Amino acid sequence: MFRGTGPYADGPPVVRAEDYRVGKALVGTFRTPSLREVAETAPYGHNGAVATLEDWLTHYVEVTNQPPADAVGSLAPSLAPVRITPQERMELIAFLKSLSSDYASAWTQVPQALSSVLKEK
Repeated sequence: MFRGTGPYADGPPVVRAEDYRVGKALVGTFRTPSLREVAETAPYGHNGAVATLEDWLTHYVEVTNQPPADAVGSLAPSLAPVRITPQERMELIAFLKSLSSDYASAWTQVPQALSSVLKEK
């Protein structure tokens, strides 16, 4: 009931995923996941290429408007480098980590194959 289509939604109407049709309009798109338990759900990025929250933040602080040559789709023209201080960087990472809890569920468990890789880092 707290989703974008629920009675407590306070934003513009949400298009349900079921309403999208496969085609050229969806090339390069991806669904943005919830921030709940974000510290426990590595890897990050729409393609899972970023291993830590710190690396994810570095990626967005250093974003350019030129996509890599092998990228599918195009970057949003609204993307611009983010200017934050080292203190703001620490505070943002701390905030994101605060969105996780000690609650364990099937959604917050690290897959066994990934668990050993993360422990090495």
